Amino acid sequence: MQINPANLAPDKKTIFHALASTLALLLLAGCGGSGGSSSVSASGSSTPQTEDAVVAAPTSTALAENKAPEAFQFGNFKTVAVVLDADRLAGLSMSDNYVLKASDGADNVYRLSSFRVGDSTSFSFSLPTSSAALIVEIFSVSEGGQVFTEEFLL
Repeated sequence: MQINPANLAPDKKTIFHALASTLALLLLAGCGGSGGSSSVSASGSSTPQTEDAVVAAPTSTALAENKAPEAFQFGNFKTVAVVLDADRLAGLSMSDNYVLKASDGADNVYRLSSFRVGDSTSFSFSLPTSSAALIVEIFSVSEGGQVFTEEFLL
């Protein structure tokens, strides 16, 4: 009986799966570093690297525990205070439920919240410095309800 070497070779599918599994293991092993910023000196001891510009990563995602520094400023945003026309708002029905929507001309929405007639008519928004206008809409959630729209040029 003769042995045919072609019959001993694994098929292409088996080779592909073996290579893919090996590659996946290598990637996992390569990405699983210590995560620290330390280096090993020639003597074999670990010495931490210090960088003054790097802030330690937060240990929590809670907003109350991750406050911005006191001197921090958002240079790409500006604070805009607007006051809605109270006389026009007085025409809205007191019994309807309303939604307040603040957006710019490019349909970027900056606030979407409930609104009751008689609530405060002054609002403060944090908008990109490139914004040229703010459109405030107050509309009823009931079908055919009233709509209030006011545009502010910035």
